[in-house]
Order: sequence, then structure tokens, then C-alpha cells
Amino acid sequence: MVEQGMATRADELSISVQTNEAEVTLTSVTDGLRLARMLLCQRCGLPLTDSLITADEQCDSLPEASASPSPDVTMALARRTEIRQLEKGVEVADQRIRLQRSDYLPHLALTGGYLLSNPSLFNGFQTRFRGTWSVGVTLSMPILTWNEHKYKLNAARAEAAMTRLQLAEARSQIELQVNQAAIESRQARKQLGLAEKNVSKAQENLRMARVAFQEEAGTTSNVLAAHTAWLKARNQQIDAQIGIRLADTNLQKVLGLLAP
Repeated sequence: MVEQGMATRADELSISVQTNEAEVTLTSVTDGLRLARMLLCQRCGLPLTDSLITADEQCDSLPEASASPSPDVTMALARRTEIRQLEKGVEVADQRIRLQRSDYLPHLALTGGYLLSNPSLFNGFQTRFRGTWSVGVTLSMPILTWNEHKYKLNAARAEAAMTRLQLAEARSQIELQVNQAAIESRQARKQLGLAEKNVSKAQENLRMARVAFQEEAGTTSNVLAAHTAWLKARNQQIDAQIGIRLADTNLQKVLGLLAP
């Protein structure tokens, strides 16, 4: 078009700058993809030089996301490992209270034994086995250490109360996490719906700009602008599809369906 006098040198330089910017962006994306593959190999325990190809890498668009799991708080509380650990901690604290209370209370014991000797002296000196039985009862009370056991008992009760507070706080945090993850999953699906509408409109706008350019009713700037708008809408659609998978994965994690 410059050679035919239909465009100026400034138009050519502007397109050249945009081409250079696209090449720089393409180089950054290629390097980022290479680093992402290396990180994936590292996470999988494979050599960094392995070329991994994901299942959806060759697809023009990501497969349609399945329905997100139900945000069941009860299931999350039953499956999360930290809740089970804190519940075991409460049981241990209660057992420690019982143990300290047992030291605080009197102890009553029944003892018994049988003494056997040879030679024996029960009926003079005899070289044969003779024995005797013994039975007794012992009672011990913490008199001198009464206050010490009381402090230990109070400390055990305080520790049990602290563990229960931690358990209640953990349950509250998990309930909040489940609700937040569910909201993020719904928002991600809403964003995908809006992004798909934008792609449809941008694609129609690009088609009309190309038709107008072919009929000499539009300029190259209009075509480039329409193509840039379509590319932006397409990128937003891909980001929304990825966002759904990230949101669903996070929801599965907070529900305890995935390993932490």
C-alpha cells in the first residue's frame, strides 16, 4: 500500500512497531512456557529436560468445566486433617485432666503376698518349704503436695480449654474457606459467560471490519483494532476457563477432597 501511494511511511512504521512488540511478547510467552514445563518436571520428580505435553495442550479451547462440587461444610469438617488432629488433641487434654485429678485424690490400694522359704523357721528349723500369706490395705493422701497437684490440675484444664478454642476457631475458618471458595467458583463461571459473549461480539466485529476493508470501505487500522479487540477477548476467555479450574481445585481442597 505504501508502494501504491495508499499508505504513508508513518503507517508502515506504526505497523512495524506493533510487529516488534508482538515478537517480544511471543518470546516472553515461549520462555515462560519453557520455565513452566521445567517447574512441572520438578514437581513430578522428572528431569528438567523432559518435554511434557499436557492432555489439553493441543486443544484450541479448554474442555467445558464440569459442575463444581457442592460446598458442604459438614463434609469439609469431617474430612479435613487439621480438625481430626485438634479433636485428638482435645481427647488427650481431657485424659490429662483425669490423670492430674487422680494425683489430686486419695489413693487406696489392696496388697497381698506369699512368702516361701527353705529352710523354714516356722516350726523349729526344718529343711523343707514352708510359707505364709500376707494381706494389707494402704491409703495415701496428698497432704504436703496438695497445692502442687491443684496447680497441675488447673493447668491441665486451661490447656484443654485452649485446645477447644483452637478447634472452634479452626471450624470457623474452614466454614469461611468453603463459603469463599464456593463464591469464587460461581464468580469464575459468571466471568466465563461474559467472556464468551465478548468473544462472539469481537469475532463479528472483526468479520465486519475485514469485509469493509475488502470492499475498500475500511482502513487497515480498523482491521488491526478489530483483531486486537478479538485477541483481547479470546485471552480473557482462556483466563476465565483457567480460573474455573483453579476455583474448583481450591474448593475441592478446602472440602478435603484433595491432599493439602
